[in-house]
Amino acid sequence: MTPWRLVVALGFVWGVTGLVEPHLPDAGETLNAAGAAQGVLTSLLLFAWCKAHARAHAVQLASGAALLVAVIAPLGVPYYAFRGFGFRRGARLIGLSIVTLLLLIAIYFVCFELSVWFRYGELV
Repeated sequence: MTPWRLVVALGFVWGVTGLVEPHLPDAGETLNAAGAAQGVLTSLLLFAWCKAHARAHAVQLASGAALLVAVIAPLGVPYYAFRGFGFRRGARLIGLSIVTLLLLIAIYFVCFELSVWFRYGELV
């Protein structure tokens, strides 16, 4: 699978979580079933993305980089980016990663609010 398809899959997972979570009994709790499922799926997709991205750019994957990206993304993505691409291209990749994270958060909140609105007829 291409890296872009995995990023789109991340958007899908975050959007579905936003649509489903308001209808669960523990909605809004820090650790709930939807958040746990989202976390596991996000980790799996980040692991796959790291491997696919390295393969697509013909970069030798640094030891443990994909696992670190999946488990602790704020440390793993810079490690992968700087070790695989150097400072300039690595900084660009980190910037794109931050933009992607902001878009994922926006997708989640828009879907969450739309789901609440369709259920109750008003935005919370």
